[in-house]
Amino acid sequence: MLFVANSAGILPWDALMIAHAIERAHPTHGRPRALVADWIATLPFSQSRLARLGAVRACAENAERLLAQDHWVIAFPEGQKGALKPFRERYRLQRFARGGFVSLAVRLRAVLVPVAVIGSEEVHPILFEPRILRRLLGVPVPVTPTFPLLGPLGLMPLPSRWRIRFGEPIWFDEVPVERAADPLYVNRTRELVRGAIQNLLDEELPLRRSVFA
Repeated sequence: MLFVANSAGILPWDALMIAHAIERAHPTHGRPRALVADWIATLPFSQSRLARLGAVRACAENAERLLAQDHWVIAFPEGQKGALKPFRERYRLQRFARGGFVSLAVRLRAVLVPVAVIGSEEVHPILFEPRILRRLLGVPVPVTPTFPLLGPLGLMPLPSRWRIRFGEPIWFDEVPVERAADPLYVNRTRELVRGAIQNLLDEELPLRRSVFA
């Protein structure tokens, strides 16, 4: 099973919250593995901590290996564009980079589950991201109300009320495996998943009375 969600924030709190929600709610109490961005995995001491939480570096090889071993996997197809988008664009899905997750699901007969996460945009509201620092340091340095002003303390998440909604699963049992290499089918399905997540976000946002309730 491949959970596909919107992404936001400096650190992968959304991945941890989705994994926690599934572990609590599903009868098997299984905990999915999350795919996290390369630049997060390169932060000091992050590799061991992410590994303990079940997260792995986001790449096709890791996703295929985990799904082939019957692990549930969480993916964020927006990539860095979603995680680093400014607060004024919150809950507006960015373009999915590629349809690799669709090809993978078709080939391995994995079920795709759209996931909408409300609350992740407020834990680290990004004001802007200086690209000159990204070029100098090799990693993004987003500016939030607390980071880098407060140093490492600025990485602590701000309080917010979360809502996580799971959409209707998409099955590929009857889809020919050859479709995994069909760009038209892959792109159409990718946009179908993206539209499903955006619709879930649009439906859930009005149900939250405020950031804290």
